[in-house]
Amino acid sequence: MDCSFYQEALQLHVRMRDQGIEPDSYTCVSLLKACGVIRNLEIGRSLHALARRMNFMSDLHVVTTLVCMYGRCGVIRDAENLFCSFPLADVVLCNSLMSAYIECNQGAKALQFYKQMLTGDIPPDKETFIIALQACGMLATKESSNGLLSDQHLNKKFVLLEIVQSLNIDSKLYGLNCDISLTTAIVNVYGKCEACKEAEIVFSRMCRTAEVIPWTAMLSAYVDADETVKAFLFYRQMEKENVLPIKQTVLSVIKACARISDHKNIVLQESRTEVSLGLIKAIHIDAIRRGLVSDLIVSNALISTYGKLRAVKEAQNVFNDSPLHDVISWTSLLSVFVDMGYGCETLQLYVQMQKEGCYPNDYTFVVSFRACGLLLEESIGFPGKDEVHIESLALEIVRALHVDAEKLGLATNVFVASTLLTTYGKCGSILEAKLFFDSFPEHGIAISNAMLSAFVDHNQEGRALKLFVKLQNQKCGADVCTLLCALQACNLIGALETCWNIHSFIVSAELELEEVLISSLICAYGKNSRMIDAEAVANGSPQLNTVTWNGCVAGYVGEGRTIESLQMFEQLKEAVVEPNNILFTSLLSACSHGGLVEQGLLYYKDMGECYAIDSELQHYGSILDLLGRAGDFRRIKDLLHNIPITIDSNLGSFSLGACFNDVNSGIGKQMLPFLSDLQPDESIAQFFMPFFYSDWNHDIVAERDDLPGIT
Repeated sequence: MDCSFYQEALQLHVRMRDQGIEPDSYTCVSLLKACGVIRNLEIGRSLHALARRMNFMSDLHVVTTLVCMYGRCGVIRDAENLFCSFPLADVVLCNSLMSAYIECNQGAKALQFYKQMLTGDIPPDKETFIIALQACGMLATKESSNGLLSDQHLNKKFVLLEIVQSLNIDSKLYGLNCDISLTTAIVNVYGKCEACKEAEIVFSRMCRTAEVIPWTAMLSAYVDADETVKAFLFYRQMEKENVLPIKQTVLSVIKACARISDHKNIVLQESRTEVSLGLIKAIHIDAIRRGLVSDLIVSNALISTYGKLRAVKEAQNVFNDSPLHDVISWTSLLSVFVDMGYGCETLQLYVQMQKEGCYPNDYTFVVSFRACGLLLEESIGFPGKDEVHIESLALEIVRALHVDAEKLGLATNVFVASTLLTTYGKCGSILEAKLFFDSFPEHGIAISNAMLSAFVDHNQEGRALKLFVKLQNQKCGADVCTLLCALQACNLIGALETCWNIHSFIVSAELELEEVLISSLICAYGKNSRMIDAEAVANGSPQLNTVTWNGCVAGYVGEGRTIESLQMFEQLKEAVVEPNNILFTSLLSACSHGGLVEQGLLYYKDMGECYAIDSELQHYGSILDLLGRAGDFRRIKDLLHNIPITIDSNLGSFSLGACFNDVNSGIGKQMLPFLSDLQPDESIAQFFMPFFYSDWNHDIVAERDDLPGIT
């Protein structure tokens, strides 16, 4: 047990049992610890039954270890029941239940239990305060990972800070404020709460010590609070004070190197990366000098950070210089290659990893599937192969990786499975994606989202909506990504009733502040010609972004409401929202259908001069259509001569199609030879020729004018 051979210890227990040798209470405690470490709940329960049979349940040490074991195995209810059934709890048993809450990621319950201890007869000890501080740190980290800046988020941060301050005061009342391990924990948690001033006060009140752990805690506090400049200055101060850094110290300062590129006082992105790269190289040299770079965790952190800074050569050098490689080392380097867009090299490294006997983990497969997606975007490394061959090759590699994941039992991992589904979709194999999806007895949100996205990306909107409805009927739940995929499908095929249902779900789930959902909802209502609903959504939104405005303008254009679309653009300018090329496409289309030639030309001019938006094919097409409807052949001809892009059949059809609206003017006849000269290889001019020169042209026009909805 002292050598941490937990599995062997349990196997020895089985042999003892087979030989009829019963363990004593001390052996039972050791075996329960082993079960907790390796999360073996089955043997843990059998040992619990053995303890009952052997009358060990009156032994406080046995009960305490059982509570810890159940906590480590994630069955907090069993730990609670066992605690409540024991009449003579002491502070050690209370601490074990608090630790169980931490193991089960229930920090709030741990703090509630601490509060109950204060009102009871069992006074807390140092370990109690450290566990309570761990709970605060866990909750603070959870809030930070949400990435929100809402009032609710800030209130939670403030409450957590108050709890930490109360714990600090309570520890003084119990005479524990001079304990270094406890004050170190307080400093650490203040950092997670982004309260560096409070952390500095606690640190400064410590006796001047050369012990590295409190210094490392203060350094980590700066890093956690994103005070990266202070972190580096503090690291240098440690050197001046002859405080020798340990592994955790170096890991904290490496983390700071990755974060400094986002520091608000450094203006240019290139400069930020340069500064970060210079710092990580200095830390790297320092780690080598102190003999810390041989530690796997340190070398893996260096590989990852060099990768984030796009320093591939340096990352490879760290990997090659390391005497040992574990799965994290390999996966870190794989991630570096993928982030650089090196799909082929990533997969070659995956093969090398296998040859050297290192088994991949779940994240290795996620990265490798991403590399397969990159193959579809790469041409380097595949001489003489066209897009179809590359897609076929990528699909074969995905299938092989899928087999590897199945062999290791990782194909059902939620991250692996969702990435695999996405990659099958990118390779165009919707059939295999659906077969894999159907093999799951239950569908989580992430896996469902991957399948929905694959359907939408391959123009199978009907199947996407059918799956969405099925998932909702099965009470599978939905997140922002789920709803976004469903709205995109509604947008493309026009499913108004489903759109209403999604809107209702958004309101009931209190997601009305999610900008991406509001924008998609407005676009979907616009595509379904329900601008009255789109207006209601827009009016209820506290702030509209560019995409939302685009949806409103496009919706009005789709309903033929030219004036409203132009008014919406004026409101956009008053709201100081920057328009984009998509919005101008809608505006030019509105002017074309509304016959507003001069207004359309003014928008076209403002697009380039006021907003620095380059004209694209659809903008030229809209202008040609606008001028054609107005019969302005001279300006059409001038525009076609000056267009800096290749004129294709689509652009030509805009010109001739517009001229076809007024055949008697003779504009179409003038355009035919002109377009034939500009694009001799295109057939668009030949296609339109009979309509301008045949005797039955007038009959066609008459029949066309009788059809509803054609202008």
